[in-house]
Amino acid sequence: RGEIELDNVTFRYPETMRPALDSVSLRVEPGETLLVRGESGAGKSTLARLLVRLYDPDQGTVRLDSVDVRDLTLGSVRANVASLLQEQLLFDATLWENMTYAVPDAGKEDVVAVGAALGLDEVAAVLPDGSHAAVGQRGRGLSGGQRQRVGLARTLLRDAPVVVLDEPFAGLDDAGARRLLPELAELLRRRTTILISHHPLAEELATRTVTIANGRLLEPIPVALSA
Repeated sequence: RGEIELDNVTFRYPETMRPALDSVSLRVEPGETLLVRGESGAGKSTLARLLVRLYDPDQGTVRLDSVDVRDLTLGSVRANVASLLQEQLLFDATLWENMTYAVPDAGKEDVVAVGAALGLDEVAAVLPDGSHAAVGQRGRGLSGGQRQRVGLARTLLRDAPVVVLDEPFAGLDDAGARRLLPELAELLRRRTTILISHHPLAEELATRTVTIANGRLLEPIPVALSA
């Protein structure tokens, strides 16, 4: 269903003194798009890593559909939680192969549809062999924004009920981010999404926003009612 819960989660990276996350409790309902704000180093990316079990919490529990993720296989967690982390690992392979790396058996129609939604059809149009052109080691034949779009295509082609997007607008100028926004909103519809972003346009995708500072979740400040 895509329900996420963090229950009093604390996590500290090895050989560090301060917790990256400190007593964080959070619930995200199925289909919700939660925007996570915070300064660099506040703990946002750590939250993403815990959700895909790159790490497990030192204290507390991360649950997916009321089940402790430590009671699930890694394969099960990652089949249900698709993630776009900040660094895109592209291979010296074709654009198509890089898009479908996580889902090699993806249907052609699905790949074409997601690629078009993310503007990758325009990228393919200027490559010598279209989507069958090699992009070079680490994707050096593509711009930063284009590499980001390939990463998004990989994530969304997996069709997981939960999506974690860490800075999905990285490498895009304002105009590129604006063009991507409506298609991204449609692709995220019906999915539970954790959206980690500083970009102002991210607010337009979110149904709710929370802020992390120094590893702690900040409570919203109540609005005073006028007399």
